[in-house]
Amino acid sequence: MAEYPVLHTQWLFGALFGGTVLLLMFILCYWALWKPQQDEKVAERQDLKEARSFFTWLLGIAPWVIILAVLGTVVYTIIHTGIAAVKTPNW
Repeated sequence: MAEYPVLHTQWLFGALFGGTVLLLMFILCYWALWKPQQDEKVAERQDLKEARSFFTWLLGIAPWVIILAVLGTVVYTIIHTGIAAVKTPNW
């Protein structure tokens, strides 16, 4: 019972940090979605032979917040799968 206030405080700080991150992501996503987009004709004329031009094209049509969210999800999935493969459940 002596550890209850410590665990309670950890969950409180975790919830506050998570809420702050979600609020920041919401604000940044809203801001990025309403920014002026490139002209579609200019975006269609770009040649996509190089990786650099592909990323330039991708940043031109998609908000960077959404790209970061997708990349973060991919990284989390790879790390979580690796950890789950190393530490199998002991059923």
